[in-house]
Amino acid sequence: MEGHELKDHGRRMYIVLELGGKTLMDYFHEKIRESGQRVRMQTTKENEVLLKKILLGAAQPLQQFHQLDDVKEGNFVVSLEQSQDERVIECKLIDFNTSVLLNREGNIATDTPVNLEYLNKTLMAPEVQDDDTRLVTKKSDVWSFGLMAFQLFYNLFFTGGNRYGEVKNHINAYLNKTFQYSSINYTRLDQLIKACLRDDPDQRPTMKAI
Repeated sequence: MEGHELKDHGRRMYIVLELGGKTLMDYFHEKIRESGQRVRMQTTKENEVLLKKILLGAAQPLQQFHQLDDVKEGNFVVSLEQSQDERVIECKLIDFNTSVLLNREGNIATDTPVNLEYLNKTLMAPEVQDDDTRLVTKKSDVWSFGLMAFQLFYNLFFTGGNRYGEVKNHINAYLNKTFQYSSINYTRLDQLIKACLRDDPDQRPTMKAI
């Protein structure tokens, strides 16, 4: 870890740099390959226990730093230093360009808009997609967290351009068990993903519950 101090007219600003590890996807796929398996949907689902540990590690900083508004696997890195807690693979958040910190009461200002200039709308919650006011909510991160978990679990990633329509079609098929998802058996992780992806923000779990 490296620190730096800047002084400007009596004010001080501190910049702290820390070497991060692999992104969630890179780490997850690396561990699958190390076990002698190919990375595909069958093997990502077979490694549900490992993925749950990774997602738990990602949920912990999100609980502290709502509202990030850019939840995706590339904005987390696996910590190079892990604790002794074998239930979780600890992760760190990166890229706070659009984030909003919670206050001591655990709330954020209701009039904080999202700056869409720096975001890919593909991964944003439905209410942010449809609301011209672009107001920040804690529940929108929960939806994006569910989408991130879905992508990692099913080895299906939506990159490049605005593909929200495609995301919506996949989510609807997944929730209703139609098309390529018609024969899946929901696991415990699936139940969490489904809860996070609920259309009604008030029906989604909190990050603490996750």
